[in-house]
Amino acid sequence: MITYKKDVAVLGERCPVELAEELFAWLVGKPTRKIDASACQDMHTAVLQVLLLCRPKLIKMPQSPLLQQALSGLIDA
Repeated sequence: MITYKKDVAVLGERCPVELAEELFAWLVGKPTRKIDASACQDMHTAVLQVLLLCRPKLIKMPQSPLLQQALSGLIDA
């Protein structure tokens, strides 16, 4: 699940493949939007690819060391 606020998308505990397209559309609409991944524990690779392609600023890291490593390049985006 992803909760969309004005300029921040809050990733839920699980982000399945079905969410990748809507996240992409939301990010492409405004490149200054940010991601809060603090609650995310499981992310489909399609969602990860959207984040790596669009490179939004990551304002909160997930707890998972694997996801932290995968998303580390977005901290200074």
